[in-house]
Amino acid sequence: MKLRIFCVLGALLLGSLHSFAQPTWSVDLTQYEKRMSITAVLFFDGSESRDENDLVAAYIDGEVRGVGAPTTYYAEDDRFLVLFQVGDNDVSGSTITFRLYDASTDTEYPVEETLTFVAESSEGVVSEPYVITNNYLPTDIDLSDATIEENLVVNTAIGTFSSTDQDSIDTFTYSFVTDELLGPDNGSFTIDDNILRTAEIYNHEVKESYTIYVRTTDNKNGNYDESFTITIDDANDPPTAATLTNQQVSELEAVGTYVGLLKSVDEDSIDTYTYQITGNGTDNHAFTLNGDSLVTTEIFDFEAQSSYGITVTTTDATGESFAQGFTISIVDANDDPTDLDLNNLLITENQAVFTTIGQFSTTDQDAGDTFTYTLQPGTEETADEASFLIAEEELRSNAVFNFEEQNQFVLTVRTTDEAGAQYEEDFTITVVDDNDAPTDIDITNLVVGENLDAATAIGILSTTDEDVQDLFTYSLVTDETLGPDSELFLMDGNTLRTDTVFDFEVDHSFLIRIQTTDSAGASYEESYTVTITDENDAPTALDLNENRIEELRAPGTLIGTFATTDEDAVDNFTYTLTGNLVDNAAFTIVDNELRTAIELDRESQSAYRIEVTSTDKGGETFVETFVIEVIDQNEAPELGDALFTMVENREAGYLLGTLEATDIDSNQSQYYKILLEDPLYFIEEFPFALDSVTGDLTVNIKDSLDYEKQDLYVFDVMVVDNGPFALTDTAEIIVRITDEPEGLLPVNDLVSPNQDGFNDFFEITNPEVYADYRLTIFSSEGTVLYTAQPYNNEWDGTYQGRTLPSGIYYYLFENTEGFIYRGMINLKTQ
Repeated sequence: MKLRIFCVLGALLLGSLHSFAQPTWSVDLTQYEKRMSITAVLFFDGSESRDENDLVAAYIDGEVRGVGAPTTYYAEDDRFLVLFQVGDNDVSGSTITFRLYDASTDTEYPVEETLTFVAESSEGVVSEPYVITNNYLPTDIDLSDATIEENLVVNTAIGTFSSTDQDSIDTFTYSFVTDELLGPDNGSFTIDDNILRTAEIYNHEVKESYTIYVRTTDNKNGNYDESFTITIDDANDPPTAATLTNQQVSELEAVGTYVGLLKSVDEDSIDTYTYQITGNGTDNHAFTLNGDSLVTTEIFDFEAQSSYGITVTTTDATGESFAQGFTISIVDANDDPTDLDLNNLLITENQAVFTTIGQFSTTDQDAGDTFTYTLQPGTEETADEASFLIAEEELRSNAVFNFEEQNQFVLTVRTTDEAGAQYEEDFTITVVDDNDAPTDIDITNLVVGENLDAATAIGILSTTDEDVQDLFTYSLVTDETLGPDSELFLMDGNTLRTDTVFDFEVDHSFLIRIQTTDSAGASYEESYTVTITDENDAPTALDLNENRIEELRAPGTLIGTFATTDEDAVDNFTYTLTGNLVDNAAFTIVDNELRTAIELDRESQSAYRIEVTSTDKGGETFVETFVIEVIDQNEAPELGDALFTMVENREAGYLLGTLEATDIDSNQSQYYKILLEDPLYFIEEFPFALDSVTGDLTVNIKDSLDYEKQDLYVFDVMVVDNGPFALTDTAEIIVRITDEPEGLLPVNDLVSPNQDGFNDFFEITNPEVYADYRLTIFSSEGTVLYTAQPYNNEWDGTYQGRTLPSGIYYYLFENTEGFIYRGMINLKTQ
């Protein structure tokens, strides 16, 4: 079989398959040091290739690194295999991509799947070859949901289809497959893109499940079919009606009277219901529900309204409902009188006996009723009925009334209708007096504070008058002697108010004159003195005696003292940071002192803007904004520890690296120097030199650094700034010296792989020094037994997994620059 594979590959390289317009794919595997074997089959649009003219090309970095064709027939599985190799110069890690050529259609295809190159490995075997295809068929269909409730509208979404396919970029379409066995119910559904939807309204009681047969087709016409069962879930049926056992109630019945019992009509024979009066009907308020019982919430009046319309909604246990209208009839009954009126309640004093005072009338819903009126005995305190009498429907006096002795009389009168129903009401008869002039004015307050707005209330006025029921109006009278300041005030009903803003310091006493007039026009005047009181004045200015502070002072450092200007000579003030200024948080106020709340750093922020409020003892405030300046101070530079690595034997002046110090004081410069612990050690003899200005660390003496003598140096370096008081920082510097190839190759020429821990491998001292060297081991006949680059002390005397016999072997160790080491290996395996 190997011979046949090589022949086919040779034919491919020579381009012998010329009967079709094949791609010019070719590769010379001798140009690559590493190989990877692939055993594969080819698929085009889901069909396995059996055409020896079909091709596959393997690419790495855009270059053809392997070519194959299905020329090897594997009889056991009746298929044609592609056996080919891919070349590369890297051991592993390169990405292999593929292109296919279909000779039957003369078409090239890209392949989505890739492989990772691994030298001396293989992908696929004859019994399970690696598949290279331009399209993988779908392998499964999933439906996100296969259940739906009954009674839902047509076109309701049931679930979403998705397909399983190795081609991650494929797209899919879905359709029904006609099959009476696997999809008898396809017609009851529709497919909208990838969504399964209803095509009819389902009834769980008629049919509980449906079977459909669905096909997914990828964008290269590959397809897969699958059958699904759609389950129809039962749903609650709503009530369809409500009934009421009784729909009438007598008028005048008490609130809470039972009307009737509600029942529901529903296809669900076993269900529970709640009832609620619903809708916007104007009669709903007249009734309420007690469970399933309808009761009244008011006393009905047939004459006012003989029927009521309400809507009751019945709701089953799942929330389904039905609204039912009912008409409740009101049954008529005799109505009691509801009101009694007397058209006049006044009589002037000193009128003759039997003077008509007024006429009674009765309110009753029963139209056409007649009524009789009688005086009822009063209480011991209101036994006034003897002073009056009733003639038919008229109330008359039975005495001569004197206002000064008694000006009100209370009577209880009863009206009785034809059926004997009664109603009683009390009446107060008032004796009218002749008018009396006012005799005095009183005011509740005559003191008001300064600075208050105009129209501020001062006091409430009242009048002394024998006519206790009289009404009065008040006015200000301007009089040069008795009321010179009246114009500075105003009257608002019976309230005296200011008509200006008063200032205690200008004037604090005002003489005014007030007049009261009764409803008959009689009047009375009196003068009053209004006093203005002194009030607290707000602060007018805020000062800070110092607004500068040095940076880096400890929190709590005093900056300055606040002082407030205020017209009130004797006052106390509190100071607070206010507003939403971000910088407020950097400060605090103790009594009247501004202090720092944090350590201030000029390099971070050179000035802070704060807002301060001064509040006097009366609560008046003044707000001022201040800018606090941060004064600069010198700060030490900072230099971090550093680690450098270099190869031994470097020339003087070789640059290891540059030290860089940082300094918050951006306007300063630094210089560097090496610190030697031994005072007798001259800096000129030190292996390293440090540029004091640039910080460059270099080799000081040629060939002074020998890995075999010393491979680690540790010393300190100081950085100094040029501030007014020079500040410093010190860092530890570590220099590691690494080895390089010198003289003979340091190897063991005896290898005894017996796992005793000694000479088990062919070992090179410090193999990392020879990372660019390739090791090749030969037999005495010149056969290559082992090769590696870089070599990491891994060869244990084996070849292709078998232990070699004892004897002399040869090695070649060379790099790309022409440096070569040769030698013998004495291998003892027995």
